[in-house]
Amino acid sequence: MRLAASRLIASSQVACWLVLRLLIDTSTWLDLGTRRDGQRWIHPLGGLTLNRRLVLLVPSLVIEEFDRNRPRSETYVTTSV
Repeated sequence: MRLAASRLIASSQVACWLVLRLLIDTSTWLDLGTRRDGQRWIHPLGGLTLNRRLVLLVPSLVIEEFDRNRPRSETYVTTSV
């Protein structure tokens, strides 16, 4: 039993540092927001982030571009429905 427990502890320690770091550009974020199936991608990204399996790398430029282009994307989504 101790051997199995030590393997479990060892495997959980290894898994702690297995984190995906992901950089997504502004156009991809805007595209995900305007697509019907965008939530199929956004929801799992949020879950992985909450579980600390994913770190989203978001430079300030991406945030600025997203804020600047978001109203245009929202208008597109509301007029296309």
